[in-house]
Amino acid sequence: MITVVNLNPLETHEGICQIPVSTGLPPTYRVRDLLSVDPSGGDEWNWHIGRNYVRLAPGQAHLLRVGG
Repeated sequence: MITVVNLNPLETHEGICQIPVSTGLPPTYRVRDLLSVDPSGGDEWNWHIGRNYVRLAPGQAHLLRVGG
């Protein structure tokens, strides 16, 4: 699980979520946001070891299950 949270109730924030090599994950892997309900699959992405861009609206969060 990977959790990313914007605790600011007033402003959108964006940045990089750095996933270290030491996690043992493959270079590219699927994640699914368990807080999103999108039947079209729009809540699944390819993430990578290293840098992953994240943008969260005020109070928004991602709870990402690795492996889709």
